[in-house]
Amino acid sequence: MKKIFLGVLSVLFLISCNEKGPEKGKFQDENYDKIEAAKKIEELEAVLVSSENKSINLGTAQKVLKAYKEYAKQLPLDPSSAEYLFKAADVEMGLKNYRQAELLYKRVYDNYHNYKKRVMCLYITAFINDNHLNQKGKAKVIYEKLIKLHPNDKLAQDATTSIELLTLSDDEIIEFLKSKNQN
Repeated sequence: MKKIFLGVLSVLFLISCNEKGPEKGKFQDENYDKIEAAKKIEELEAVLVSSENKSINLGTAQKVLKAYKEYAKQLPLDPSSAEYLFKAADVEMGLKNYRQAELLYKRVYDNYHNYKKRVMCLYITAFINDNHLNQKGKAKVIYEKLIKLHPNDKLAQDATTSIELLTLSDDEIIEFLKSKNQN
């Protein structure tokens, strides 16, 4: 009995020695320092927007985008990865890289089901297609998906309104909004 117990204990010890801790996983470089990476991101974020004229520093934007994406690549299961990818999409929007922003928001929506801004990612993806990529049909499909999959989310009502506005001219939109405000 003692030999069996020691044998089981030895096997468990060997298994635990081979497992990587929560900071390490099969998708990441074992030398990747999560704390240092987060610190670098924080430093870049601090200088991303010029305090003088509130414009994006293009050089810093590229560096912070790379840092956000690398963090998510190295630590795909880390809760911060969803937020960093969301921020990367925001930076891409600021740089008017709408296709890249769309892909990042979609990536967050598809891969981070517990992320608090997940539904917002879907809504913004539709918004990008509607307002920046002139893909009204695709925008409508995404808005409808949001309404179907997340009917109780506050953005479902916004998606319904957005669908109503898709085919209207600018003048018709103004009239539509005036009538909504009167009601």
